[in-house]
Amino acid sequence: MVDNNSVKLDASSYRNKASSPDHGKLSSFGSWTAERENFDQYLQVDLGGPFAVYGVDVAGDKIGHYVTSYQLLYSLDGVSYRYILTKDGIVEVFRGPADSLHSVRQVLSMPVEAR
Repeated sequence: MVDNNSVKLDASSYRNKASSPDHGKLSSFGSWTAERENFDQYLQVDLGGPFAVYGVDVAGDKIGHYVTSYQLLYSLDGVSYRYILTKDGIVEVFRGPADSLHSVRQVLSMPVEAR
């Protein structure tokens, strides 16, 4: 199990201090919100060491921000990344929550080893 204190978060951008990557955990009081709304935004999670990753939970915030779809990349070294692929070898696109009030848990078809 990952120690929540050893997880480090980084992001492509954020709107302000209240929406910084540090707020990207579900247990956080706030939420990460990208500065721009486009497909180039990301939240990077560093688990602090190698772990088997079985899935992710995604949620919106209390003021209506949420993602409708996303892709997952993983890495063991923080330099080389791989996309999660479908069984047909296509980059998998995951569905986000239906609204900002609910979270969605995405279980991966095959766990990956990632940092």
